[in-house]
Amino acid sequence: MPVWMDSGDNTPVGNPVERSLIGGLTMVMAGSLLVFLRRDIGLRLLVRRKYVIAGASLVGLSYIETPFDQALSTFAAAMVVLVFFHYWRHIRRIRSGVPEWHTYDTGRSLLFSFLPLPRSLVQVVIEPALCGLVGWWLSQRSNATFYLGWWITISAGMLFFLENAIRVARRESLFDLGDTVVESVNFARKAERFSNPYAGGRTGEPQRRPGILQAALRAIQLALTPGTKRRKANGTDDRQHRR
Repeated sequence: MPVWMDSGDNTPVGNPVERSLIGGLTMVMAGSLLVFLRRDIGLRLLVRRKYVIAGASLVGLSYIETPFDQALSTFAAAMVVLVFFHYWRHIRRIRSGVPEWHTYDTGRSLLFSFLPLPRSLVQVVIEPALCGLVGWWLSQRSNATFYLGWWITISAGMLFFLENAIRVARRESLFDLGDTVVESVNFARKAERFSNPYAGGRTGEPQRRPGILQAALRAIQLALTPGTKRRKANGTDDRQHRR
């Protein structure tokens, strides 16, 4: 089954992160971990120019640092290569007419997909926590991995924020869908009553009696009717009343 057609926590949503400098930085830092941790990442989370700029910035920082921070530059180069790989993989499926996952999907775990754990638990809690611990360990291990460790630690926090924002957006979209169904049913009932006010809303429901406005219109119509037709109409009404 395609990922975007799955039920539960795969409900398609739009981008829950604001389109601003902070939002873009959050997406890039969280995405720098997603390309290592996940598969089937959404296309619109892989804005290549942003990752190229981030990778170039990290490589520049590694050159400024003394001694040369090889771990940080290696991480930046691998990140950019994986971004292009995930992007090419998804765009190839879109061009073939079979987009199997949503363009804002954060992907499926490569490390924990074989375990019978809820996807939300893995992606919202376990993976960000492990990345934060690994990053903290690298930052304290040596000066050669200090900046890489802090990048991974901060990115783990950004990943936690992104996953929670997507989880809330999915829940709100389900609520909106339920409200749309309820409103559609109510509008349909109102439209039916407006088009046929004397008909019952349900099977077996008694028909409504004419109101004051309908009775007044009926009296005016009878008043404007010629005498012969009025007597015939009154006679017909009397006979129907006797029956």
